[in-house]
Amino acid sequence: MISQQPSFNWDDLMDCIADKRVIPVVGKELLHVSVDGEVMLLETWLTKRLAEVLKIDISHLSKNCGLNEITLKHLEQGGQPRQIYSRLNSIMRKLPLSVPESLDKLARITDFKLYISLTFDSLMKQAIDQARFHGEGLTQSLIYSTNREFEDLPGEISSLDEPYIYHLFGQLSSAADYAVSDEDYLEFTHHLQSSSYRPQKLFDELREHHLLFIGCGFQNWLERFLVRTVSNNRLLTRPTYGFVADGHARQDASLTIFLKHYQTEVYPSGNATKFVNELYHRWMEENPSNSSADGINHGGEKAVRMEPGSVFISYASENRTAALHIKTALDQAGIDVWFDKSALKAGNDWNREIRANIRHCSFFIPLISRQAAGRLEGYFRKEWHWAIQRDEGIDASRNFIRPIVIDDTSEDTTGIPEHFWERHASLFVDGIPTQDFVDQLKMELREIRLHEVCLR
Repeated sequence: MISQQPSFNWDDLMDCIADKRVIPVVGKELLHVSVDGEVMLLETWLTKRLAEVLKIDISHLSKNCGLNEITLKHLEQGGQPRQIYSRLNSIMRKLPLSVPESLDKLARITDFKLYISLTFDSLMKQAIDQARFHGEGLTQSLIYSTNREFEDLPGEISSLDEPYIYHLFGQLSSAADYAVSDEDYLEFTHHLQSSSYRPQKLFDELREHHLLFIGCGFQNWLERFLVRTVSNNRLLTRPTYGFVADGHARQDASLTIFLKHYQTEVYPSGNATKFVNELYHRWMEENPSNSSADGINHGGEKAVRMEPGSVFISYASENRTAALHIKTALDQAGIDVWFDKSALKAGNDWNREIRANIRHCSFFIPLISRQAAGRLEGYFRKEWHWAIQRDEGIDASRNFIRPIVIDDTSEDTTGIPEHFWERHASLFVDGIPTQDFVDQLKMELREIRLHEVCLR
């Protein structure tokens, strides 16, 4: 039974989420982790461990001191600032962490395509990969930096094929390039307020979407700066809503009044974990078909997933007969082939499964034809795009993409990626390959398998 919170506008929030117009901004109050059998906030454990490593006596510090206080004490004792970041990096690398339950529930709300992380860990990415992709690392992670070139979204959220996480205050590394102290957060926020140092595509999306701040845990002054900066709008005149579930915000009456005055709903209890629990239950009630957001269809049957050593054939629907000729020849040679997309049962996320198969296959064969060139739209064009993306990270000697021309299409024909022509294209009229081509492909697949065995 969902508890009623009359002073929080759940209806508006759920409507905005259903319209896919909400971006969650996730903070440290959700990071409850289990260490040595004890559940605590990640920052609490890191604070104690960092104090031990830096030989700082925390008995004289405040009861709820955090990384900011440890940083100030370290500098007061003459320590070097860079030591804070390198020591934290070392501590985190040695700490195996399971995904907090709250992050797992947020990850399963598939109406969220972009998450903003205010922490330097990778737990949110880990949560989405586990909840949606069977642990496969398909979630895209982008990082903001004040010291080097920062990353931006590739396009509008509606055009993203996979979920993205944007680390607004940097990500864990040995360099002093992520936020630990209040001063760090202020520096990052200052950079973000400048148009010269702002990821413009990201901020365009932040301006147009409703923002859901969950467990940010910042002090009054920094919370105000953060809400204003991330909103990318004057709060009084912005056309979107804000929603805040945050312990610090709820305990600070003046901050609560400030936020409510600027079209921002504040969750009454302030408990971020309870908020996520209720949000997840409400979303599941409205989306009963999403009882499992982990890549398994509702009939209980796992979606087809390619094994390494397979060949992916990509074609326009008009060229299905030619694709069948190639598939038959490869099948007879004992080569595993991805061909019939109808093997994916209803309920599967097509983009996710197809892209995963392109990431797994050993060779990608696009069929080039005048029909394909003339098609301005088609699912095969997504496949081609994903294959080119992968190919750009593979050594050219591998020849991952093996284009096959099935008619008289020439290199000056528009509508075919130039990238394909840069690879050696074979001409097989009507898709009937030579035996030499099949034998060569089989031999190279065998070499790839042997190479992978040697690396184990």
